[in-house]
Amino acid sequence: MIIIFGVKGIRWLKSLKLSHNDQVLLHEYVMQIEFLNTQIKNIESKIACEASKNESVKILMSMTGIDYFSAMLIASEIGDITRFSTPEKIVSWSGLCPSIHQSGNSLYMGRMKDGNKKVRWILIQAANTAARKDDRLRKFYLRIAKRHGHHIAITHVANKMVTMIWYMLVNKKLYNERKQSLYETKLKRIQRT
Repeated sequence: MIIIFGVKGIRWLKSLKLSHNDQVLLHEYVMQIEFLNTQIKNIESKIACEASKNESVKILMSMTGIDYFSAMLIASEIGDITRFSTPEKIVSWSGLCPSIHQSGNSLYMGRMKDGNKKVRWILIQAANTAARKDDRLRKFYLRIAKRHGHHIAITHVANKMVTMIWYMLVNKKLYNERKQSLYETKLKRIQRT
């Protein structure tokens, strides 16, 4: 949950003793922060409610690094998974495959292709978590990072995650390497929110 200023911070702001004019301004600012925090909670509960009804979201949440908000973003951007006939097409659509420049015997792997910026961003974030917490993806990350560095390795992990997402959604199967207790915690969090 995103809170602009937490409970302790609000309490601290309210306890400050300032001049009358500054106190009035501070009171107004605190009221605005509390209003925004309430709005954020309301929107998060609406997103969680929608997520609890979406079967694709529940499947996506079984992957390490993907919670209900990121799963909702991915599912809503992908739409109907059957529009991608192969995993390579969804990888290309998400912008997680490099452009290739080839002339004669020389081959150059260039920058990432243009694609869906939202999905690419959220998958890079999920890949950073998965590279730390998921044994399978951590081994994959470490192997590539040793040769090419962090940024390229994380992009490869995100690429691999998109490929797995395609298979999971097409076959309606949960992630094989999921940590069941973590997955159940994620599902309970949706219900609470």
